[in-house]
Amino acid sequence: RTLGGRTLLLFSSRVRFEKANEYLLNEFEGEIPLFIQGMGNNIVEEFKKSENGILIGMESFGEGIDIPGKSLQLVYVDKIPDLRREFVIDKRREFYDREFGNEFNDYFLANRTRALHQKFGRLIRTEEDKGGILITDSRTARWKSRTLNTFKELMRPYDIQFASMKEACESLANFIVDK
Repeated sequence: RTLGGRTLLLFSSRVRFEKANEYLLNEFEGEIPLFIQGMGNNIVEEFKKSENGILIGMESFGEGIDIPGKSLQLVYVDKIPDLRREFVIDKRREFYDREFGNEFNDYFLANRTRALHQKFGRLIRTEEDKGGILITDSRTARWKSRTLNTFKELMRPYDIQFASMKEACESLANFIVDK
């Protein structure tokens, strides 16, 4: 609401996606246009033209769409992307654990951050684009300081900060509105 829309919401779970749709439809109907994945053929183009909408999609929506300019200034990611548990991935993880000593940091986290960079890329498409990203993944609270530091390092050039939801929202709103 503070940003007047200009937001992309990405969900990794169909249940959270549907609950968010329901909540946002009740909260913003008639005030801020909502563009929901699966509710039309050209929702990304319609979102771009609106310049003040909220685009809601599943995690896959975080790749392959371009939204340069002021139409998008905030990306919300509900969960840092996971790797599928498949035979090949499990074998790679075992190799990294055996050869490098920490499969989570050296393989799993590296792959997660590459996927996260893709999602962040929806926000920054040109040199003039600016904005913020909010990730609400509670699993990071259990990460040890080494993992958190590795995560921050892998996410460069982005400045990753950990804060309460209230502090994060206030900081992002101030950053985006003040620029």
